Amino acid sequence: MKKILFAALALTSLLFTSCENDDIVIDMGGTNPVSITVSLSDFFSCYDFTDTKHDISQIPDFYRTFHSEGEQYIQTRVLIYNSNGMLVDSILTYNTNTNSVSKDIKLAEGKYTAVATLTFADKDKDPWWTLIDKESLNTVYIKYNYRSWWNLMSYAAQEFTVSEGNGVELTLKPKPVGALCYVYYQNFQYASRNDCLTGKVSDNGVRNVAVYTQNLAIGYRLNPKNSDKYIYLDDAGTGTWYYLHKYEPEDFDWTYFQTNLYGFFYILAPRCKVTFGYILEGDDGFNGKGEATYDITTGETYLAYWDWIKVGNPYFGIADNNHWNSYGAPVVEATNPTMFVDKTTARILESQAIR
Repeated sequence: MKKILFAALALTSLLFTSCENDDIVIDMGGTNPVSITVSLSDFFSCYDFTDTKHDISQIPDFYRTFHSEGEQYIQTRVLIYNSNGMLVDSILTYNTNTNSVSKDIKLAEGKYTAVATLTFADKDKDPWWTLIDKESLNTVYIKYNYRSWWNLMSYAAQEFTVSEGNGVELTLKPKPVGALCYVYYQNFQYASRNDCLTGKVSDNGVRNVAVYTQNLAIGYRLNPKNSDKYIYLDDAGTGTWYYLHKYEPEDFDWTYFQTNLYGFFYILAPRCKVTFGYILEGDDGFNGKGEATYDITTGETYLAYWDWIKVGNPYFGIADNNHWNSYGAPVVEATNPTMFVDKTTARILESQAIR
C-alpha cells in the first residue's frame, strides 16, 4: 500500500504572474517592418474524442464554446529574441475565437528567434500558465500553476533574418504540447457485482479513487534549441506519486460514491509512469492497480477507464469506445462537479503528493 504525503508546491512564481504576463514595449531603434501572423487553428482542434456510450458533456463542445460558455480567452503570445538571445519585442493578445492574430512591428537588421505560445486565460484574462525568466531565450520557460483541463498549451518557434530596407512576413503555427485525458470511473457506487446488476447503491468503503503519476511535468522551456524542454515538479520520477486526477465522495457532498464519475485532465510529460489507485476508509495509503510507463503522444486524447467490478484491470491508452464494460445494470449517469473548478481549488489539488 502506497503512503500519502502532502508536499507544499513551490508557487513563488505566482508572485510574479502579473509582471511576467504583461506585454512588453521595447524601443530597439529598428526601422524594418516585420509582419507576424499566428495561427490559432491547431490549439484544441485535435482533442475531438466523443464518448458514444455515456450521456455526458463532451470535451469538444467545451472547447468550442470556450468563451461563450466557459468564459475563457485564448492568450496568444509571441516573444522576439535577437542573436544574443535577449528579448527585444513581444506581442500579447486575448482572443475569443480561433481566428489568426496579426501584428506589425519594426526591428533592426539582424537574426532573430520568434517564440509563440497559445494558452487559455480566465474571464479576468488571468492565464493558466505563467511566463518565467522571459528576458533571455536561454532561461525563458512557461509553467502551469493550476491543474485543470484548461491547461492546454501550443508552441511554435522560428528563426528569421531581417535585412536593412526589406520587410519580413513571418507566419507561426503553434502545435499542441502535451495530451488531454478523459477519465471515467464506473461502478464505484456498488459493493458487489450483484449489486451492480440490481442497481443497489451502497457504501463499499471506497473514499478516494484516482489516477497518479511519478513524472509530473509542470513547465516547458521555450528555447527551440534546448533538448531538455520539460520541467518536473520537485522529485517527480524518483518515487513520489502525484495526482493526475482524483475524486472523493465529499467532492459531491456524499459520504460514499453514488454514481459513475467522469472528468478530464492534462498531461504535459512526454513519458510518464501511471497507476490507478483507490483508498478505503481508514487506510493511510492507496491500493495501486495497472501501474505502467507510457510514451505520451502530443495532441492525442487518452482514456483512463476504471471499473470497480473489474478493479484489477483499469485501462489507460488512446481514447476510443471499445473498452466499456456492460452488465445490464440500470443507467446511472455520470456527474462531474469540477469541470469548472475555480483556480483556488485547482491549486490545492496540485499541492497533494503521494508516496
